Amino acid sequence: MLSTQELLENYQKCENEITELTQKLREDWVKVNCSVKPEVRLRDQLFITVNTVRMALQNKVEPREWYKLLNSMVFFWPRKEQLEKMLGAYNEIDHDVLIVCTKKLVKLEESNIRLSRINSGRPI
Repeated sequence: MLSTQELLENYQKCENEITELTQKLREDWVKVNCSVKPEVRLRDQLFITVNTVRMALQNKVEPREWYKLLNSMVFFWPRKEQLEKMLGAYNEIDHDVLIVCTKKLVKLEESNIRLSRINSGRPI
């Protein structure tokens, strides 16, 4: 699993394109191509609004820094109901859903895990 940042680096995108796709709100899906890898798509971020981010950050952090942080992480849906709600919002698009053993994942990656009590992609 790769974060958006890691995926773009892995697909050998230039620094300008990586900045454009990780430090601004994506209003639409973006296809990412590489001659020797399969095409992937970055999901839009329509559930985040610029105004909501600005209000939540209260001038302590610039929105571009928030987007960059979000795009440097991989996110999981802890409950099936939350996943189904998100998939329902994008029901016209096929998704690959990975089901992982949380206990094993935590054991392997404990030092890299950050938990949030809120949906950090939707700050309020």
